[in-house]
Amino acid sequence: MALSAGRILSGTWGVVARCFPALMGMWLLYFAIYLAASLLFALVIGMSAYSSSEIGNTASLYGFADSILLGMVLFYLGWILLWLAQLGSMTAKASPVQDIAFGEAVSAGVRSCLTLFVVTVLLGALGILALLISAVIARISGLSDELAGLGGLAVVLVPAIYLWSRLSLVVPIAAIEGGRNPFKIMARSWRLTRAHWNAIFVAAIGFAVLQLLLGLMLFVPVWLFEGGPSETTAIVFIFYLIFGFAGFAALSSIAQAAFIATIHGEITGTADAKLGETFA
Repeated sequence: MALSAGRILSGTWGVVARCFPALMGMWLLYFAIYLAASLLFALVIGMSAYSSSEIGNTASLYGFADSILLGMVLFYLGWILLWLAQLGSMTAKASPVQDIAFGEAVSAGVRSCLTLFVVTVLLGALGILALLISAVIARISGLSDELAGLGGLAVVLVPAIYLWSRLSLVVPIAAIEGGRNPFKIMARSWRLTRAHWNAIFVAAIGFAVLQLLLGLMLFVPVWLFEGGPSETTAIVFIFYLIFGFAGFAALSSIAQAAFIATIHGEITGTADAKLGETFA
């Protein structure tokens, strides 16, 4: 049976229903790591600021500024690696082609994060190049700013959607199949999705619309308070926003992992791919 958007979306729902407790536990684990790392970073920054203010000379202030800059760069690099590890771990646990323990899934995500980081950097470089090309086209086209902006958006968006459809298996190939060569991973994803990218594209549009509707539902209580919440409900309202957006983030992460794991499972099944393929 040919792969279809309906099969992908229904399979995603089945994976979420089957693996929800484990995926929620994994999301909470990584959230706790995020929180601990953020608090530790804030503590280090605060102690450094206090030490610099006690010394009070210009050199120490410049040194503090340099340390802050370096610390922020390292912190955000760590945040990206942690996010990629989380995505890999949750995808490995959600995979319909394997049934691994919680700890094994976490380990698979951690092992894949560096490879996924390299892929992210490569794709980011392509994105920057596409933006530069669109800016040049808009500059030399002589069109109005509005038309040039729409044309530039089309130049970037259409290839980006196609590229995502062809490289949608990068994460599961790294986390589930154990691929470590970024170029071979992208080549394998490109090869496996050759006959299925249109179904993936339609499924991705439907998935994005569902996520958008779920996100908009969070704002319904906000819109009900046209003049803002009263003082008596302000605290409850703030807690609603905090827990509402945290819940949305958790559900979104779970659904995304299930979505790409389902695509991988469907395609490797229809393509008769070998899960244990060796990567050099």
